[in-house]
Amino acid sequence: MEIKIHPDGPVIATLGRSAVIGEYAIFIESKRTATIIAKGAVTLLALDYDRFHRFMLAFPEGTIALLKAAILRQVAAQKPPQSP
Repeated sequence: MEIKIHPDGPVIATLGRSAVIGEYAIFIESKRTATIIAKGAVTLLALDYDRFHRFMLAFPEGTIALLKAAILRQVAAQKPPQSP
């Protein structure tokens, strides 16, 4: 999957198998922050807030992993682009 801030903009990241998307929206009500474009067959697992909340309470290690992924994504987004 390719990640773009604007549909006609440059690809800012590429995600593969087992990637997590939409993690910000599960914690706060906000509009999407990026456009995801599938570049092949994709299987998506979608969870509503109630199911996800129950998952987070039952498996706190999953919550920590999701928080880590969200923070790492933010840190990567803050880095200036490297020259080719």
